Amino acid sequence: MYITWAFLALLLLYGAFFLFFPFRGVLLLSFLIFLGLYGLDLLLTRRRASREKKVPAAKRSFKNPVYLGEVCRVEVRVENPFPRMLRVRVQDEPPHDLPAAGRKDEGAGPGVTGTGTGTVTGTGRGKRTGYARLSVPPRGSAAFAYELLPDKRGTFPFGRINLEYPGVLGLYSHRHVIGREESLRVYPDLAALNDHLRRILPGATPTAAYYRKLGDAGREFWQLREFLPGDDYRKINWKVTAHVGKPILNEYRPERDQSVYLFFDTGRLLYDRLHGKTTRLDHILDSAFILAYSILEQEDQIGGISFNQRVERFLPAGKGIRHLRLFLEKFYDLQAVMKESNYRAAFHFWQQRVKKRSLLFVYTDIVDAESSRELAEHLSLLARNHLVVCVLLPHPYLDRTAAGPVTSIDQLYKKGVALELRLERERLRKLLTGRGVKVLTTDAESIRRSAAQHYLFLKNKGLF
Repeated sequence: MYITWAFLALLLLYGAFFLFFPFRGVLLLSFLIFLGLYGLDLLLTRRRASREKKVPAAKRSFKNPVYLGEVCRVEVRVENPFPRMLRVRVQDEPPHDLPAAGRKDEGAGPGVTGTGTGTVTGTGRGKRTGYARLSVPPRGSAAFAYELLPDKRGTFPFGRINLEYPGVLGLYSHRHVIGREESLRVYPDLAALNDHLRRILPGATPTAAYYRKLGDAGREFWQLREFLPGDDYRKINWKVTAHVGKPILNEYRPERDQSVYLFFDTGRLLYDRLHGKTTRLDHILDSAFILAYSILEQEDQIGGISFNQRVERFLPAGKGIRHLRLFLEKFYDLQAVMKESNYRAAFHFWQQRVKKRSLLFVYTDIVDAESSRELAEHLSLLARNHLVVCVLLPHPYLDRTAAGPVTSIDQLYKKGVALELRLERERLRKLLTGRGVKVLTTDAESIRRSAAQHYLFLKNKGLF
């Protein structure tokens, strides 16, 4: 049973009279009448709701998806089906993992429907996120809004919308819960990534142009054209030149429709954070989306797979803008877990489904000898039929510890362990290289462009 503030005020007033008023029998009778009115209010409110089959409705609206660091404005609108003014308290249940960025309230204004007139304002009292008190006109609507500031990627579910409003007599507080299964999707900051895309895609900068000019090995014939000053004489087609009587050139272009797969290791090796709430996987996904865009620009096919103890997600290779959106939807919310990665299961799963020679970018890490040697073994088997690139991010903590001063026994021990791990990491890197696996080692700031530039280099060299 729920009570309103009016019920509580009358109850306190009755208590004061009971202490100081001599005719307590009359007070007791009035109290019983008071309780009867409360019960009558409860009965009338529930009967009216059952008879009219009308209850206040509420819905939330928000931009979906949003990008990391972008303010998400959530509006909650309440509709009043009754022919009387409705004062309602609203408590939305936003994702508990996302911090609030402030709150704004608004009147219904142009949104008022039915016979409701005037300005309707959500007071928004209190410090709770998603909470407000609204005065909703008869058969009208009112809304309030609050803001969330996503600080990490992923899918974040909303909870219920809770409404509380007084009954017919204003004594009984009726509560109504509206369950809405909605989730907010938070993508990486693609707006920031676009700046990097413009700098690294072919034809955009001297760097990209440099990679486009790297040799013609492995390229396919495209067309014949007339020789121009500055062209390579070795590309002249002498048979056609003799036939038409003027120099004609063979023009080549990189092969198209080649398959590129991105492997995402979401096991314990990528679980640690780099700066604040930024994880190693955040930087990896930034790199992957730029790489995917670059691959599709070259008219190749892009696919992906994520795994830890088992394969979590798999997207077959495809091309086009639509497939790029599928790739983004499939992998934007990857999260690392504290589980050992099963490389054998992941690579076996992929080999059962893909028979075509492909270029593989494996985003993982190498730290301890046992798990890393297993990785090296499986990658070397893949390298027999495919071109494999292992993308590694350094450990800032190891580098800082190895380079830091020693002022105590504990620091000496930590520095010794860090140096040993760095040495083991270098051995494993050389082991991978010796077995035909290309190793791309880059830092968190450079990984966005390094992977895409390495792909362009391999593409224009005709190595796959």
